Amino acid sequence: MTLFDLNDDSLDLILNLLQLDELLSIYNEISPRFNDAIERQFHRFRHYDFSMRFPPRHDAGKLQALGRHLISLHISVGYSIVEKDVIPILRPLCQGAAETQKLRALKFDHASFTAEYVRTVQLVTPFLRILDMSHCDVRDHMIVRLLENANMLQHLVILNIYQLTGEKHLKPYTMSNLPCLKLICIMFVGNLPYKLEELSIQYPHLSFLVYDTVACNAFKIYGPQVNIDIKNLWNHEYFKND
Repeated sequence: MTLFDLNDDSLDLILNLLQLDELLSIYNEISPRFNDAIERQFHRFRHYDFSMRFPPRHDAGKLQALGRHLISLHISVGYSIVEKDVIPILRPLCQGAAETQKLRALKFDHASFTAEYVRTVQLVTPFLRILDMSHCDVRDHMIVRLLENANMLQHLVILNIYQLTGEKHLKPYTMSNLPCLKLICIMFVGNLPYKLEELSIQYPHLSFLVYDTVACNAFKIYGPQVNIDIKNLWNHEYFKND
């Protein structure tokens, strides 16, 4: 008897012993039936996080297959990592996620956003609930592009490092496209350019949570109080709750 003779239940029991890299290494390498069995295992890795220090070494087709099963994706990039090393991994994951529209949370750490980042993330923004760019270099006009079709977004997390002014992405024509948005978290270094008292009046349904990265754990909320575990806001576990 060989693996090809096993019924689906027996095959599932065997594949359940394999980790993600092992499953991806044999995906598209044996037969369509094995591909189906491997995809049944991908639900175990639906909350996927990785660092570009140790990026996944798999081709686009395998990453796209994994992307179809993702609920949350958390990528620690690193400011020194260039776009051409990230996009070939990020794009197929987002393409797969766009097929099934299961992805709810997307988080980046230490990424320097470019136009190609924006175009790639736009594949999944229509069904995201959480977009966290709290440790990223991202500009006002990029945030506007990301929010253009994010009509299911509930939580937006950004980092102000002098480049952001809020002049564009907090304007009414942008905010009107975000009917589900409940919370904007702003992490900042230096002086905060936002006039949050005025914004909380202009958008009374929104909560603005401000986090001073210098005075650690110094939170302040403008607008309605939020029913959220502040201590877990920046923790990967937060993305597993959706």
